[in-house]
Amino acid sequence: MIDDATQTDADGLSPAAYHATVGPALKATAEVAAKRGYPTLHDDLPCMIALIELVTRLADLYTENNQASAEHDKLAAAPQGAAIMVLREADLDAASIEVMTNALAAADTRVREQMVIGDPRPTVAMAWSYLNDNERDAADRYLQRSVLAIAQAIDAWEQTASQ
Repeated sequence: MIDDATQTDADGLSPAAYHATVGPALKATAEVAAKRGYPTLHDDLPCMIALIELVTRLADLYTENNQASAEHDKLAAAPQGAAIMVLREADLDAASIEVMTNALAAADTRVREQMVIGDPRPTVAMAWSYLNDNERDAADRYLQRSVLAIAQAIDAWEQTASQ
């Protein structure tokens, strides 16, 4: 349960941590959601789950490469914080944000437990290397590839489950 759905640790990250983790993931997931026909990211549940996955993986890589970082706790909360940022951007009230954040966390857990998606780490690691080389376009292509793979796997799983 969120104490205050209007606050998020993603907001408290240093600019370097934000631009290495949350920013690239938000960009990639929003672009894929738009290509999938969703005018806003919060309307596309598979892309919201992909957002959590990407921020999680990028935060892990950031932590591994910045052992001296004092932002470990904030990075651990960044996936949920990124989702909250998207929901706030959609002008949802705090109660709706809390309900949707909890539902998103449950959906993410279910997708993981049922092994619906493949491991995004190799693709995210490639994107990470491009981010470190300041090649953001190349990084974005790899992140979008990962988002699309996650979204398509969830879509296929939902279709199978509904039959």
